[in-house]
Amino acid sequence: IGRVETTYQMLLSLEPTWSTFVRAQAKGELTGETLDERLEDAATKGLIRNEDIARLKEYDAKRYDCLLTDAFDKL
Repeated sequence: IGRVETTYQMLLSLEPTWSTFVRAQAKGELTGETLDERLEDAATKGLIRNEDIARLKEYDAKRYDCLLTDAFDKL
């Protein structure tokens, strides 16, 4: 539960930036094979700030970790 909560709190703090990045990615506006490349492209195009790249990478890693959580057998 703690991992999910901390990840959610991080999303709340990054929400406008993350949403901008995800929308641009979904529309095919970003180039790059990896997350790092797409984040760099988004920053180059002025969609996100360079200062946000590290936090977005950290959030994505936490988000992925939450997706792998397999402790819901009691629900």
